[in-house]
Parts: sequence; C-alpha cells; structure tokens
Amino acid sequence: MEALLSQLLAFPPHPPPTQPLPDAEYEKQIKTILQILNQTPANLLLGGVAGGGDLLNVFVPSRHTIPYLYTLLAHIHAVALSPEDSARPGVSLVLPDWKLWPKIVEFLEQFDPIQVRYAGLEWRRVLETATNTAIYWNNPAMAIDPVQTAILRLDPTASTYTSNHNLFAQLCLLGGSYPPALPVIDNIIRHFPDTPEDYIPSVSIQASINEIRPGALLTITTGSGLTGAVTYQEFLQYSLWCAQIYIGLRQWEKAEITLASIIMAPVDNAVSNLMVIAYKRWVLVRLLSGGDAKTMPRATSHLAAKAYRAAARHYDVLVDTYFKGSIDELIAEIEAGKEIWQTDSNEGLTLELLESRRRYAIIKLEEIYSALSLEEVGQLTSALPADPARAQEYILSLIRDRHLNASLECRDSKPPATSNDGLELKQPSNTVLCFASDSTTGPLAVSEEEQFQELQETTARVLALADQVKEMDVRMSLRKDFVDFSRRSRRGMGTKDQPGSGPEPPWEEMPMDEDLMEEY
Repeated sequence: MEALLSQLLAFPPHPPPTQPLPDAEYEKQIKTILQILNQTPANLLLGGVAGGGDLLNVFVPSRHTIPYLYTLLAHIHAVALSPEDSARPGVSLVLPDWKLWPKIVEFLEQFDPIQVRYAGLEWRRVLETATNTAIYWNNPAMAIDPVQTAILRLDPTASTYTSNHNLFAQLCLLGGSYPPALPVIDNIIRHFPDTPEDYIPSVSIQASINEIRPGALLTITTGSGLTGAVTYQEFLQYSLWCAQIYIGLRQWEKAEITLASIIMAPVDNAVSNLMVIAYKRWVLVRLLSGGDAKTMPRATSHLAAKAYRAAARHYDVLVDTYFKGSIDELIAEIEAGKEIWQTDSNEGLTLELLESRRRYAIIKLEEIYSALSLEEVGQLTSALPADPARAQEYILSLIRDRHLNASLECRDSKPPATSNDGLELKQPSNTVLCFASDSTTGPLAVSEEEQFQELQETTARVLALADQVKEMDVRMSLRKDFVDFSRRSRRGMGTKDQPGSGPEPPWEEMPMDEDLMEEY
C-alpha cells in the first residue's frame, strides 16, 4: 500500500513547479496514474493506510482528483443499492444512506476540471450517484448546489449541452428550488457534444491542456464520458424544464424566449407533444410578458403553426377575450375552460392572466388620457378594488414595480396618510393618476448615467457574441463533414487539394456581399 500511495501522490507535483508541465509530459503522467488505478483491485482502495486512516482522508480532491475519484467510486460500488433494492430499474448507483455524502459533495465542489477530462465516465458516475440518491430519498434539494458547482466547474460557460444539464434542471424542479438553477440555465447553449470522430485530428486547434476553456476545447464529447449520449428531443425537454423554472420565478420574458425556441424547432411531418405543450404555455406567457400572442414567432414553420392552432383552439379564444373582452368576460372564459387548463397543468398561468389583464387595462389608459381620478380609472377599466384605499395601494404597487410610468397627485391640502411600505397615500376622493408625458419624465425616466451604463452592457454583450461566433466558426471548420465538403468544392473549382493551400480565411476578414448588406 505504501508503494501504491507514493505513486498516486506523486502527481501532480507539489509544490507546483514555476513552469507548468509541458502538455506531453502532463498527459504522460496522468495516463500513468490512470493505468495504475485501473490495475488496482477495488478492495485495495477500500483498505486503510498505516495508522488506520482512510484513503479518502489522504487524497486532496482538488489536487489528487483522479485517485480520489477512483477511491470514492470504490466506496460507492461497495455500498450502492442494487436496481432491485432501489426499486428504480436502470438506476444502479443509489446510496443506502448519507454516510458517503460529505465526501461526494467535497469532490463535486473541489475536483480539478483538467484532470477529470481523462476520467469523464467516472466523474459522471459520481454526479449521477449524487442525483439518484437525492431523488431516491425524496430530498432532491440536497444535490442542487453540488451538482450546479460541478457543472460550472467543468465548463464555466455551461454553453455545451450535456446530459448533466437535464439532471440538474430536473433536480431544481423536483426540489422546488429555482434561483440556484439560474447560473446554469441562463447560459445560452451554443454547442452540442460531438464524438471525436467528427473532427480532423491533424487540423484540430486545441488550447493548452493547462487552460480551462472548455467552451473552446473539444473535450466535452460523448467519447470523453463527461456527458452521456443526448438527443434533440432531450434538448427540447431541457428547454421546457428551463421555461418552467423561469415561470416559477415569474421571469416571463426569459420563459417566453425559451418556449419560443421549442416552438420554432425544425419538424419533418408532425410536431411532437412536447412542442404542443410548449406552444400552449407560450401563449399564456407571451400575454404575461406584455406581448401579442396572436402572432407566432417568425421562424415557426407553416406545418407547425397549423398543428399548434388545431391543438390549442381554446387558448386562442382566451387570447381574444384577453384583448377584446372585459375582465368579467375573461374570468368567465377562464372558469369555462378550467378542466382544460388543469389537464394541461396551466391553471396557475391562467389565474396570472387576471392580474396581468388588470394591469393591461390601466396601462392602456396612458395612450388616451394624461390624467384621471381613481374613480374614473375604476369606471373605465373595472380593474380597481372597490375600496378607495386599496385602489390607491394597487396603483402605487404598479408604479413601484415599474409597470406604470405615472404618479398620484392630491388636489386638496389635507395631510396625506402613509401606506404599509412608507409611501404616501393621497386622500381617496381627490386622488388623480397623472401619466408621464414621455419616457424622459416620470418615475421610469432614465438618467444619462443609466443610459451610458446600459450602452456599455449592450456593447459587452455584442463583443461576447462576436467571440462566440468566431469560436463556432472554428469548431465548424474542424468538423470532418465540413473539411470533406471544402475539399470537394476546391476540386470542383479546379483547385488542387494541397497541404499548402491553407484553410478558409476567418469570417471577419471575408468581404460582405452587397446584397446581404442591403437586407440589413
């Protein structure tokens, strides 16, 4: 054991050398460690060291990631419930208790993201064990933080879609814990995991092994084991779960965009049931975000649009009532279709429509009037509570939540009362709702400093998007099918496929077609 332990502790060198190991030497040493561990019996890893210590207490997960991982898996396999015991067919790694849980959490939060690239399958087994165990013991919230940390530790951008994304989104939904999901699901998926055979090794441009740039590196592949095989339907399911999380957080615009991406997914002969579910929720969320649900996303195919309309007629009627009917008519329509909304698990969203319709009715008044008394607002919209004090509180909440660019004014000299949150309450009988004349005035007016900050944030997003496009361009140029296509194209133009001919110029250096420029 002492000889084995000395070999496993030798990598990586500690303290670290002033100059990082060359890539070739790094790979050589880590593959030597893997070879030793693959030849070591599991019972030897379960044994203690001199003095009665456990190997898990000897290895440091952030430094000795591979030995710690193999030792942890040996412990997991030794105690894991069988599929029969766990009553979960196909799930073989479920812990019978929480004794190993601290060690699993310690590993997921501290592992070296470079080392696990060489033991991706083993790393994923630990991640799935944490997920399966938390779900099996009806405590999914226990695994949310460590799984989130592990995903972002492996890929800080979380931009390469993996099977781990689905596990994480499912955990958050089952645990009813939505805010921790945002650091992962807020990232745009830009890449799908490829197989190594999809790329040409001789022209593959890789960053240094010691750089943590998983978005640019071709390391998260099905061949590496860091992700399981994924399908397009699984990605749509992940998107639907993300939308559900946004709905739970009432982030309507994000939910709308996510659902729209499902609606616009390419179809062959028919839309899937999942896409129909997404459309029904998109209709409701679109209204809640202040949009017009009568118009589908522009990229929706004609076949899909026709199928959606046929499958969601009751939702289209609800949209018409929302815009053309009164609040009482909307209430009646929601009540009439209650069984439909319940069957589709959308009853909660239909109830949210009532509050949205009340806001919509009041906000629309600013297009016609410059000022109205609260009594007149109530008569025109039927959206205010009958009690004047409650009506005033409601208007103040709309202003405070930045839904309404207006203010309340009192037309007499009586001392104002105070609301529960400290805002002044005007005398109900003389309170007037004054709408701001334009976006430069009123409580929603934006200062020059705020405009400048918004401009800087927009510039940063555009620059980040440009970098992402360049990265995708490089990844595309490395794909085997693209290289084969380029070779055939050069042969067709009479150009010899010689090594010195070089690759295509970068996208930003290629001349822009004038016809394309005119379109924009």
